[in-house]
Amino acid sequence: MAEVVIIEGPLAMVAADRIARAPGDLFDVMRRMVKNAHAGDASHKAADTALAAEREHVLYQAVKSFRSAVRDVLGTPD
Repeated sequence: MAEVVIIEGPLAMVAADRIARAPGDLFDVMRRMVKNAHAGDASHKAADTALAAEREHVLYQAVKSFRSAVRDVLGTPD
């Protein structure tokens, strides 16, 4: 399954690129956390939890930037 979105406009393109990468970065950390949990390895739990929180925030900011760029392109109010 895949989603395809085509957006015109330079600001929207930058925001869309961030959205394309951010979920994968978060997923990588979450996958490692699950693998370590299944193995009973808690040695990286604190670091991975902090990294997951950071990457979740990056994803949130990417979505926020994307929405702002789309509003600018479409000319809709905040």
